[in-house]
Amino acid sequence: VGERSFLVLTDGSRVTLNTASAVRADYSGHDRRLTLLRGEAFFDVAKDPTRPFVVTAGSRQVIAVGTAFNVRLQDRGVRVTLVEGKVRVMRSRPAAAGAQEPTGPAVTLVAGSALVTDANDVEHVERLNADRATSWRKGKLVFEGERLADVVAEMNRYSRETLEIADPALKDRKVSGVFEPTEGHAFAGALEAYGIARVAQETATRIVLDTP
Repeated sequence: VGERSFLVLTDGSRVTLNTASAVRADYSGHDRRLTLLRGEAFFDVAKDPTRPFVVTAGSRQVIAVGTAFNVRLQDRGVRVTLVEGKVRVMRSRPAAAGAQEPTGPAVTLVAGSALVTDANDVEHVERLNADRATSWRKGKLVFEGERLADVVAEMNRYSRETLEIADPALKDRKVSGVFEPTEGHAFAGALEAYGIARVAQETATRIVLDTP
């Protein structure tokens, strides 16, 4: 929790792991295969047209040759954000020996777009600011008019210091700003300074937010 790890694979591809995340790599076959076991990872893929780079996350496989993209397991769904190049995203299902095999048509993403699935495995493609979506790689979280409940949930991914909202009426208040993900106390102080919420209770592991 709160850690970022930078990995260089044998082919020169680079993987950045976000907080509380894990990935497994298998380069033993013709393809370069990785599985995102939990959390979130950014992949900067070394070009090799003869060996596709395949990332499995939940019910999706992302297939690339040389590109940069982000994959996140969230709310029983998957989010694939493309920063550079092109990737194909396909549904996948369990195959022999615990592997996954693609099934169904592929969705091709272009830079600045994301494929998002929900808990029912329904997918859609949306346009976004890829730099903002991957700002965690620089140790920052950027929010633009997002619900306080969603911001608190995101901040809590990075810290053992839990933020809680006491008054449900606060959940829909809008928050904008750039924050250090592991600085819950500083974040709470910013909310107080802008009159969004106040700190009703604070311990070493818990910060309770209430109506100002």
